[in-house]
Amino acid sequence: MDLLFIGAIIAFWAISFAMAIGCDKLRRTSHHRE
Repeated sequence: MDLLFIGAIIAFWAISFAMAIGCDKLRRTSHHRE
């Protein structure tokens, strides 16, 4: 497989994983504030 293709997949999963964690933290902090 092409390294660029593999890199794109890893970057996509890394971004989606980071966004999921960020949303989860924002939801937890908002619930604690309430």
